[in-house]
Amino acid sequence: MRRLRRREGPAQHRRRPQPHVAVQEGGQLAPMKADLQILEGDLPPTVKNLLRLAGWRGAFALVREMPGARIYCPAAGRPRDEARYAQVAELTGAAAARRIYAEYRGGILEIPNCRAAFAAARDRWIRARYDAGAGAEELCRATGLSRRRLFEVLKEADRQAAPDERAGDWRGQMGLF
Repeated sequence: MRRLRRREGPAQHRRRPQPHVAVQEGGQLAPMKADLQILEGDLPPTVKNLLRLAGWRGAFALVREMPGARIYCPAAGRPRDEARYAQVAELTGAAAARRIYAEYRGGILEIPNCRAAFAAARDRWIRARYDAGAGAEELCRATGLSRRRLFEVLKEADRQAAPDERAGDWRGQMGLF
């Protein structure tokens, strides 16, 4: 009978590497994250509220450094978890941290990871670069996507841009009878 060994320490999670490069017109690679345009409409309501309280820099520092974190904000007095408060204050600034804790007083602030917003921004970036003449292989290397997923992103854009032929036909197949 074989014994299974237990791993020492916390479980290791595999994370996909984030895209760090982008293709410029000359074929050279440059940082992609600077080119991403995240629209406020793509963001979840919690992040929109954080934007109001801490500004873009503070809100995205929280999203980047603490995705999925739960921050307990007491109804009165000082926060019980001083280390968490210090971390929020370091990321957003002391005044913004006070505003955040005052806004969520007596509740829980859950920091979203904004995957959908980042994916939408990445997809817009891919479409813009593809329309500018970048090749599929370059875009795959720059974003870390497979060729199949890259073309799915491009097809989604085509479907959104092309009007449905039957959009004006309210009857659908009933017109056949």
